[in-house]
Amino acid sequence: MYKYILLFLLLPCYALSPIGECGGKYRWDYKICIDPEGIALLNTTAEPTTINALTKHTNRPIADEMYMQRATAEKRKVTITAYVIMCGKEDDEDFHLVLKSTTGKDTLIAEIPDPACPKVKGYPYLVNKYSKARQFVLANIDDSPGGIKPVDKIVKVKVTGIVFFDKIAHGSGHAPNGVEIHPILDIKPVEIN
Repeated sequence: MYKYILLFLLLPCYALSPIGECGGKYRWDYKICIDPEGIALLNTTAEPTTINALTKHTNRPIADEMYMQRATAEKRKVTITAYVIMCGKEDDEDFHLVLKSTTGKDTLIAEIPDPACPKVKGYPYLVNKYSKARQFVLANIDDSPGGIKPVDKIVKVKVTGIVFFDKIAHGSGHAPNGVEIHPILDIKPVEIN
C-alpha cells in the first residue's frame, strides 16, 4: 500500500522532469550531426578507411577552425571494420565504444548519440539511425551499458559514421590525434574468421 502512495506522490515530479535530456558542451551540434555541413554528409557515400589511417592523420584541425565550423578533415563519411573492445554510456547519454584495428593496436572512440535527445527530435532520419545502432549494441555487445568497461565478448563490426575530432585524451581508447567516429550512423556484425 505504501509503495503505491509513494508512486502516486512521485508521479507528478517524474512527469515534470525533462525526458531525454542529453548533450555536452563541446561542439555538440557537430557531434550529433545537426549542423548544415553534417546534414549534407548524410547523403554522401561512405569511403572505406581504417582505424590505422584515421589515427595517423597528421592534420588535426586547429582550434579556431573547429569551433567556428565543421573542419575540412571532419567533412567525411567513412566505413571501417574493427573490433569493439570497450563499451559504456557517458554522462551526455552517448553510447561510447572503443574500436580496435583489425590489423594492429590502434584504437579510437566511436559514439552513438541518444535518439531521445531533444535537439535530434526534428531529424527523423537521425533518430532512426541512432535508435537502430543502439539496438545493435544492446543486442550484441552490452545489454545495459553503464560505465565504460571492457566488453565480455569482443565483437567484430562494420561501422559507418562521420569523422570528428574531439578533445585529446577523451576517455579510454582515444586516438592520439583525437579522431573519432561521431556519430555512428550504422553498425553491423562481421564474421570473425
